[in-house]
Amino acid sequence: MSESPSTLPEPAPFGDWLTARRRDAGLSRAELAGRLGINEDTYRAWEENRSRPKDRDRPAVAAALGVPLQWLSNAAAGGDAYIKARAAQVRT
Repeated sequence: MSESPSTLPEPAPFGDWLTARRRDAGLSRAELAGRLGINEDTYRAWEENRSRPKDRDRPAVAAALGVPLQWLSNAAAGGDAYIKARAAQVRT
């Protein structure tokens, strides 16, 4: 039996998805940033939804997390949709 749309969880912001995948991989922020060759502050900004990985960085992020690139792209797109929907709710 499938859930009705009203009982499905809301999509999470991209940073929440990214944090969960990093933890699933058993990595700290510093470890993952090091593997990606980026500053830990840059990585933290991704998890805190202040910025997103650049397109050129996404394959390395997906590989480091052990997820398909499409999952990362979908999560980023879904996170953006989530943020826009929340902003619209705040305005009304």
